[in-house]
Amino acid sequence: KQIYKKEYTRDFSIIMEEVWYYANTEGIKQYLNLEMATYPPLIIYSYNGIIELWENKKRYSQIFKEINKKAKANPELFFKIISDYEKKLEYFTKIFKSEKLKSVPELKKFIKEIFKIITPFTIMYYIGKHELGTRELIKKATDLRLNDSFYDDCDKFLRSSILYIYPELKHKETIILYKEIAKLPNKKAINNRLKNLIYIPGLYKKTESLENFVLKNKEYKLDIPKYNFDGKNIMGRTAFKGRARGKVRIILNKYNITNLKKGEILVAAMTTPEYIPAMKKSVAFITDEGGVTCHAAIIAREMKKPCIISTKIATKVLHDGDLVEVDAEKGSVKIIERKQS
Repeated sequence: KQIYKKEYTRDFSIIMEEVWYYANTEGIKQYLNLEMATYPPLIIYSYNGIIELWENKKRYSQIFKEINKKAKANPELFFKIISDYEKKLEYFTKIFKSEKLKSVPELKKFIKEIFKIITPFTIMYYIGKHELGTRELIKKATDLRLNDSFYDDCDKFLRSSILYIYPELKHKETIILYKEIAKLPNKKAINNRLKNLIYIPGLYKKTESLENFVLKNKEYKLDIPKYNFDGKNIMGRTAFKGRARGKVRIILNKYNITNLKKGEILVAAMTTPEYIPAMKKSVAFITDEGGVTCHAAIIAREMKKPCIISTKIATKVLHDGDLVEVDAEKGSVKIIERKQS
C-alpha cells in the first residue's frame, strides 16, 4: 500500500492543482533528470468547492533527498533554475495588471505559461521551505519565497478570467479542468463534481468521497492523524499568545469571507492574504493546519491577536455561532455554548 498524508486544505482551483501535479511528476523529472516512481505522488480531493491535497510522504522524502544532494553538488544549476523562475515571472507581472482575460484562447495561453514556470517555482519553493542545498542557495530561495505570491495570484487571475468568460460558473469555477476550458461539462456533471471529486491527473477521475475511493482502491492508504476530543476542548499550537471569547465563524472559501462579523472568532483550515479583511474584524484565529511561519501565525503576530494553529479538527467539530473561549496561553479552545439549531 502507498500511504498518503494530507498536506493542506485550500480554496484553490483544480487547474492550479493540475499544474502542481505536473511539476511534481514530469516537470521535476525533466529539470533534474530524476527517476520517478510509478505510483502517483498526489491525490487531489475536491469537496464543497475546496481542495484537499494528499501527498505520498515516501515519494516526497525521496524528492527532497535528491534535490538536497544535487543542490549541494551543483548549486550553480539551482541558482540558474531560480533565475529562470524570476525571468519567467516577468510575463505574469505584466499580465496580472489586466486583472482578467476575456477569451478562451488567451486563457489557454496563460495556463500554458503557468506550466512553463511551475517547475522552477516548485524547486525554489522546496529549497526554501525544507532548507535543501547550500546555505547561500537556501537564503536566496527563502528570501524569494517569503515575498512571493505567484501561486495565489495565478489562482485569483485564473478564477477571474474563467468567471468573465463563463459567468454562469460563479462559485463553481474551481472545479473546471484545464482540458475543459473550451468546452464545459454539462450542468449536472459540474454540480455532482462540486460535491466531491477524486482526481489523479491521467489516472483517475470520479465524483466520489475520499472514504469511498480508499475503500475501493486498496493500494491507497490515508495517514489520518489521531486526535482526542472530549466534546468541550480542542488543543492546538500557540502562534500568538492571548485570550479571547466570541462566537465562531467558519470560513472555508473566499466567498464566505464577508460573512464574518466584528468580534467573531475566525475558524479556517488555513488563511491566505484574501482573509485579511476578516482577520481585522476577528478577535482571534483558529486553524486546522499550519506552523509558526504560516500566514495565520504571521498575521496574528502583526495584529497582536490570539491565534491557535494546527488543531486538525476545528473546522470539523465547531459550528457557526458556537460560543468559545480561546486560550492561546495554553493552546486550547473551550466550547462554552453550542448554537441551538
